[in-house]
Amino acid sequence: MFEFHADRKRYFDIQVLNTEKYVLPFIEKSFSLKQGMRVLEIGCGEGGVLKAFIDKGCTGVGIELDETRLVNAREWMKDEIAQGKVTFIQKIFTKQPMPISAERLM
Repeated sequence: MFEFHADRKRYFDIQVLNTEKYVLPFIEKSFSLKQGMRVLEIGCGEGGVLKAFIDKGCTGVGIELDETRLVNAREWMKDEIAQGKVTFIQKIFTKQPMPISAERLM
């Protein structure tokens, strides 16, 4: 474990920057991200990766098992939540089927 893993806000900020610099350009080589496109992240933690997609104009849903990590996500992305750009759900979905169909995500 690196020292920045203990600083959850710093780790969140690193995830946002890493996603902006590497993940989004990699995806956009094959797939065009469009304004309003919906993104689902399972295991979103505090939502750092999802935040980069939101900043790009997407809307999103983050699902996380650990409610304590979602407390941070909801604090650090409170403006995006208030604007209806992102929703976070605490869910153990191995015990019941997922309510969102794949075609609704496109």
